Amino acid sequence: MPTINRGKNRKKLSKKRSVNFKNLNFSFKNPLHRFFFVLFIISGIVLSVLFIPWSINHDNIYNKAIIILDRPLENIDSFLIKKNDYYSKTSEKYIPIINLTENWSDFEEIIQNNYTVILTGVAPFFPEELANLLDKYQIYTGFLEFDEDGEYVKDVLSLRNNPSLIFRVHTIKKKEYPSYDIEKAKIRFLRSIRERSIDAIYIQDTLSENIDYSELVNETVNLLEENKYLSSELRSPSTKNILVEILGKIAGIMILSSINPLLGIIYIIISLISNTVSLTLLAILGQYAIWKNLIKERKTDQYKSVFTTFLFSLLLGLSINSQISGPGYENGIYLFRGVKLSLIILPLYVFIYYAYQNRKEKFKFFDIIIIIAAVLGGIYYLLRSGNYSFVLDLERNLRDLLDTTLLVRPRFKDIISYPFLLLFIRNKFKVKGKLGTIVPTLGSIAIASNVNTFCHSTSPLWTELLRSFYGFIFGFSIGIGIISLINYFERAGTKKEIKKSESSVE
Repeated sequence: MPTINRGKNRKKLSKKRSVNFKNLNFSFKNPLHRFFFVLFIISGIVLSVLFIPWSINHDNIYNKAIIILDRPLENIDSFLIKKNDYYSKTSEKYIPIINLTENWSDFEEIIQNNYTVILTGVAPFFPEELANLLDKYQIYTGFLEFDEDGEYVKDVLSLRNNPSLIFRVHTIKKKEYPSYDIEKAKIRFLRSIRERSIDAIYIQDTLSENIDYSELVNETVNLLEENKYLSSELRSPSTKNILVEILGKIAGIMILSSINPLLGIIYIIISLISNTVSLTLLAILGQYAIWKNLIKERKTDQYKSVFTTFLFSLLLGLSINSQISGPGYENGIYLFRGVKLSLIILPLYVFIYYAYQNRKEKFKFFDIIIIIAAVLGGIYYLLRSGNYSFVLDLERNLRDLLDTTLLVRPRFKDIISYPFLLLFIRNKFKVKGKLGTIVPTLGSIAIASNVNTFCHSTSPLWTELLRSFYGFIFGFSIGIGIISLINYFERAGTKKEIKKSESSVE
């Protein structure tokens, strides 16, 4: 018997040693993680101090648009669409829209006689050929935003040597006008400049029964003048800040190195080969680093944890945005290609991780609430996607109200996700119930959405900062309210239990 006990004691002792060994390994890695993460914070703060003022000043210069009309109107200083006589030189105030599908054979002759053009359609040429012609004659070239045939034109413009000779045009198509009145139309034009830095507004002669063309133009011009978004000359971004781009890369290296120093080295190598791939890598793994930092810290103060997590994701977003500042990105030709991935990967990882950890849990009352919420959300999504105008009108009116009062709408994803992040931290990072994994999953969207906000290169930085802060403030406030209610009911429940126990004792 004694020998058997000694054997058991040896096994217990060996288990304790193995645990301690693992703890030693973990504690060795943790300071390295902290070291690089602190460097990320420092480099991110330096980047913010330099990048934000420069970007706001940059937007004040370029975030204006010209007005382009189908026909001249009295007392309106505008550019005009050149509909005929493409082959004779005219004033710079006339801009032809060239449909490459129809006018491809005379393309070179047309651009020889025009200073500025807008392209649409598809020509039977390699994009390189048209790009070379545009560069040869130094043509200021525009493309229509949301053009159904616009991908070919974008391919052409992406091959130009000088991306500053490119401008973006926003218009409401004639088939869209039945869904608009003058108020909604002019707000849409305003938002296109404010939120996406459009360079030109093309107001088509609608021939619509419910919209008077002259009134629409005059009210739009007045609105843009009031907000200082109207320009008398066509100007698109043409400058780049190399210093903030370098600082953005340094911050990116630091946050990836906080996961593993090898990732920082890989990021440097990939960024030299493909900026598109390196930025996507930074967005996805950077979010993971912030999430792991949150989990490892295990802070008891949920409010402080959410606030610091918001700030870290903000710094990561600025790191990405500083690397996509420049004419090519700001003029909408080069795009951040990992927008959807940067929004999906972290929540997907969190869902799979906690679903596996929680696979043996049984259904609880909380799971029923989640199912009901999911069904209601699905019904709304179907109504929103279908032909139910009352839903669309309600949403559009709400958006217009928020645009008017807040300048920039907060993201609904942010408002919803921050309360779940607070709840997850309040539960001490534990998942309860079979479907409890939805709590950390939705909470992780707060990080993903905040970073994703800064992955849109055409948006002015101040609008992205404002949208990000609004999302945090509204979501955080709602989260505080929910947690206060939970705490209240828990205290009330505890008091009832105490009273019951006291009465049973008596």
